[in-house]
Amino acid sequence: MRVRIQNRHLCWLGKNLFPLYIYQRIPMIALLAIGDGILAREYEWLYVTASLTVTICIAYLYQYIAISDKSSIIPYYLKTIK
Repeated sequence: MRVRIQNRHLCWLGKNLFPLYIYQRIPMIALLAIGDGILAREYEWLYVTASLTVTICIAYLYQYIAISDKSSIIPYYLKTIK
C-alpha cells in the first residue's frame, strides 16, 4: 500500500529532518541563558515558540551552507603559503 501526502510543509519537514533534530538544542540553550532562565520558567509558551522559530530558521539556513573540502579555508590557506 502506498500513501502519498501532498502537503508542502510536511515535505519540507521531511527533507530537513536532520538539521531540525541536530540543531534543536542550540536555541533552547541560548534562550535558557537569557535572564538566568526566567524566560523558560515564567513564559513557557514564549520559550517554546521562540525555540521552535529559531530552530526552523537554522534548518532553513542549513540547506544554503555547504560544508565540504572545497569550501574549506584550510586548503586555500595552504595554497597561499607555498
